[in-house]
Amino acid sequence: MSGQLLSTYWRDIVAIIEGGLKPDPHRVSSFADHMAKRLEDDGETKLARRIRRLINEASRPAGSIFTGQGLPADVESQQLLIEQFLPAGSPHYPVLPISAELELRRFVELNKRSGELASAGIDPPSTLLLFGPPGCGKTMAAIAMACDLELPLFVVRLDSLLGSFLGNSAKNLRRIFDNALANPCVLLMDEFDVIGKMRDDAHEVGEVKRLVGSLLQNLDRIQGKQAVIAATNHHHMLDSAIWRRFDITLHLQKPGRAETAKIIQDLIPGDRLSEAEVRTVATLSDGLTGSDITRVVKRALQDEFLYPDEPFLRLVTLGVLAHLRGYGSSSLNEEKKKDIILATHQQSGGDLTIGQIAQLVGCSHTYAHDVIRASVKGS
Repeated sequence: MSGQLLSTYWRDIVAIIEGGLKPDPHRVSSFADHMAKRLEDDGETKLARRIRRLINEASRPAGSIFTGQGLPADVESQQLLIEQFLPAGSPHYPVLPISAELELRRFVELNKRSGELASAGIDPPSTLLLFGPPGCGKTMAAIAMACDLELPLFVVRLDSLLGSFLGNSAKNLRRIFDNALANPCVLLMDEFDVIGKMRDDAHEVGEVKRLVGSLLQNLDRIQGKQAVIAATNHHHMLDSAIWRRFDITLHLQKPGRAETAKIIQDLIPGDRLSEAEVRTVATLSDGLTGSDITRVVKRALQDEFLYPDEPFLRLVTLGVLAHLRGYGSSSLNEEKKKDIILATHQQSGGDLTIGQIAQLVGCSHTYAHDVIRASVKGS
């Protein structure tokens, strides 16, 4: 395949090398994506999938970070108030329920067509609040949307915004919005509850209350050429007036079984797990976030090198249980195997058959049945 690969794809390979040497991440990602499509058409799906995985991993804040002139800084400490990223390559959205995914795509599409909307006297949505448990894709979604819109991503640095000098926070916030309003961009305010807390909280000092007032005023300044995305794990802490300043509020929740299965399939290269095995792991993984599942699969891929004799399915099972129940070791003796059978049975809540449990743990159906029956009798 190597000689055929070189002769068929040499233009793409040269373009990717040129992009890497300049460096030009956008060029690298663009030609790599083009090459992956051609490989898929030629039946080289395994190599195409590996290239796409590399592209997806690079679609978090990538490109150049501009920390020089033009970015606002705190007057006292001179620390930058924002970091600027140029997301490169194809946008990589988190795996979400279809309703949430469509809402994000709608936001992006309306902003892409803002000129057409303006001609019709319609304003596109410009502010989006994402809330939900940690690890469910809020920051990842913001990065993907900036990439999709082909706009620079400005990420607010809360450590600089909330500097040690009382009274400066509101001024810093004003500088951040002044900078954003000067350029088409996506402004991301992560951990938004830190600056959007309820003003009627008796435990908060006047500085925080003034900051919320300043935040409301600045959100009202947002125009059609900018998009403000706020993300928080603690939406219950937000001031009631904050909610009214956002055109769209979207609750991102932990993935269901269908979303979990999709995440697993996207992360695992080759044919290490069958579709039935992926569905079984997804059933066991109820309660894990997308971030948890990503860590589980990456750990299993690493352990595959350390324990080549262990079935990959068992390594993934151990990783899931490590998050849910505290079983993290990949070496199995008989006592450990019994513990894992019982933990898997209990965690699944009866949603997995004994045959599926035996498959996950890597033992016979009879052995799993006897262990579970003995446990039931003992209790």
